[in-house]
Amino acid sequence: MDPEDLEYHTIRDSIHSHPKVLAMLEHVTSDDGYRIYFSKMMGNNVSLLDTPVFRCVTHRMLVGGLVMVWSKAFQDGKQSLTASDDIILVDAGREFIDALSGVPGTFNALKAVDWLVEEWDLDGKCVLRFPRLGKYI
Repeated sequence: MDPEDLEYHTIRDSIHSHPKVLAMLEHVTSDDGYRIYFSKMMGNNVSLLDTPVFRCVTHRMLVGGLVMVWSKAFQDGKQSLTASDDIILVDAGREFIDALSGVPGTFNALKAVDWLVEEWDLDGKCVLRFPRLGKYI
């Protein structure tokens, strides 16, 4: 089996413990914007920010958010002309991805683990490319 195929195989089997999801969790939980968002959700209780509850809730929100983002990409995205397994969404950006996932910082976290590439078309529209996603969804 191709090592890249193995990566996506583990996503389907155990997305919650996939190394890239865990890296995204670290990225999101260290983001000041997300920490403010979370504390406001919890009634401005900043004491929760350094507890297992914070990480556990964020982890579950992040996994659910990934399902939402990938489902939208599959539903509304198009196959890339340059890489047949890539899925692209046109005219979507950071705000769209973060709102869709329900987790501020998801956009940057996806980029940090190379599950999302932000590009621009000739008309200046944002194009989001999800590398190899079409092969696995």
